[in-house]
Formats: sequence, C-alpha cells, structure tokens
Amino acid sequence: MPQAVDEAGNIWEVDAQGKPVRFVGRQGAAAPQPMTIGQPNTAKAQREAAAEARAQQDQDLQFQKFRMDQQKAPSEIAKAQADAAKAQADAEEAKFRREHGGLSPSDIAARQKELTDRQRALAPLVEQINRTQELFNAGPGATAPWTVSALRDYMPNDANKRFDTAGAQLSQIGLGAFRVPGTGTVSDRDAMMFDRGNLPQASNFDASNDEILRGMRNRVEQEYQAMGLPAPQWTGIQQDNRQG
Repeated sequence: MPQAVDEAGNIWEVDAQGKPVRFVGRQGAAAPQPMTIGQPNTAKAQREAAAEARAQQDQDLQFQKFRMDQQKAPSEIAKAQADAAKAQADAEEAKFRREHGGLSPSDIAARQKELTDRQRALAPLVEQINRTQELFNAGPGATAPWTVSALRDYMPNDANKRFDTAGAQLSQIGLGAFRVPGTGTVSDRDAMMFDRGNLPQASNFDASNDEILRGMRNRVEQEYQAMGLPAPQWTGIQQDNRQG
C-alpha cells in the first residue's frame, strides 16, 4: 500500500485517494534497540510503556487533525472563492455608482421603467390632443367669430358632436395621464376641477378652445422635458394658436 508523509513527519499508509488509513512511523525515528539478557528493569519498562502510550496518543491526535484538515479544506476554499466573488461584485457596483451619480444598476433600471411607463401613459394623450385639434379645425374652429356662421357652433351638428366627444375624452385621458402615482384614485371632485380648465367644447369661444389645447400641449411638453425626451409631434396647430 502506498505511503505519505504529513507536515509533522508522520508516515501513513494511504488509500487510492491519498487518504491516510494506518500510521506507520515517523521519519528519522531510531531503530528499536535489541533486547538484553539479564534481570528486567520493571520501573524502566513502565516508564517506557507510558512514554510509548503518550506518543501513540499524540500520533492519534495528529491523525485526527490530519483527517479534519482534509475535510475542512474544500469548504474553506469554497468560502474564500465566495468572499472573493462578493468583493469583486461590490467593487464593480461601487465603480458603477461613481460613474452614474451614485445610482446602482437596479436604480437605473427602475428609473428607466418609470420613464417608459410615464411615456406610455402620455402617448394616448398626445394622440387625443392631435385628434381634438383636427376636429376643432374642421368644425367650430372653421367658423369666423362674430358672424352668422359662428352660430353653427351652438348647433347639434355632426362636426360639433364629434368635437365635443373628443374633448370629453381628452379631459378624461389627460386626468389619468397627469395623475401622480400613489395619490389614490380619481375622485368626482378631481374630474370636475380638471374638466373646468381642460374640457374643450364647441359652444366655447374659439380663443378658449385654443388656450385649452395649447395648455394641454404645454403640460405634455413639460413632462417630456422632465424625462429628457424631445417634445412629441403635434399636428393641425394653427400659427396664431402658438402665439401669446
């Protein structure tokens, strides 16, 4: 059976995996002395037996320690590897934070999701503003103010009905889009107060409808600017609607 020597100089017989199975002796140990003929020295023999027992006990303890060290080594290596991996990850995150204003990758991902959700909520409002502007240009906004034709703005014709419906939808979509997350549901009072300043109607003066639509566009543009995005594309805006 093959043999191996540990750090203390003990010689062991080992199995195929290199694990010790039987103590053989120590390196450099003196050869056993030949027996002498004569009257035996009982006291000396007892001392030698006690010393041999202590030596055997020490060897057994060393053997146990040797086996324990072998079993403990893989777990210590795994722990050291885990500690090194964590230290590297912490260092990389610290570097990332320094380069991104103290934000972690998870912070940036959460912020990006928030911006994406915000932009997704505003997209229907942009579409509805453009649609309402289009219907205004084709309906109430097409009549000249203070003329007989302006009376058509108060009549329940198809153009006025479409514009009023689009205006009501615009108000509701806008109320939801500008709602601050976490502030609760939309109450009737919230809807009433929002409609007072953001509900275009055919019976309004053209200047009033112009201001409502322009105000909605400005609020949307402010939201886009806060997100670091360019202003959305508006359609159907008359030149005089952008003045003042």
